[in-house]
Amino acid sequence: MAIAFYSTGPVLVNYDSVDLGYTEDRVEITIQPFFDDLHTDSWGGLAGPFADRQLLGAVASITCMLTKFDDAAVQKLSSFVEQGAGVAGEIGAAKLGEFIYQDSMYATLDLKSTLASSSLKFEFAHLSGAFAFNSSMRHRRYQLQFMTRMNDPCARILYAAGTAGSCFDD
Repeated sequence: MAIAFYSTGPVLVNYDSVDLGYTEDRVEITIQPFFDDLHTDSWGGLAGPFADRQLLGAVASITCMLTKFDDAAVQKLSSFVEQGAGVAGEIGAAKLGEFIYQDSMYATLDLKSTLASSSLKFEFAHLSGAFAFNSSMRHRRYQLQFMTRMNDPCARILYAAGTAGSCFDD
């Protein structure tokens, strides 16, 4: 395979089957693996370096700054619940203390690119981190941070590539 410049084109952010909008400069995706370090006496025990590492899974953090967006849909995300059920700025009392995965407080995050093979689908995403926006004479922007994990410990799928379709399919 040749080493070359690469571009996915514009990316449409879709969460819980709702098109939120397009980003300002990119979608940043960080994959964080988790390891358990294994120590042995032959490597100095707990005081020495690990003798091996065991891969235990991974999570992905997705950050995007939306500048072209559906304002009502994005504002609903400030309720930190499923897209259609939230009211902007209100975190329902029934949602406090609930578990994200056990109580199904997640949704599918689709990053739809003009290059369909670069589209990504995260099945178990939730809004995590800062939900930031501005209010001023200049254009409004929304910064969203999502986190996702593997679908389950048996299938171990963090995301699927090339399945979300083109952002111009509508």
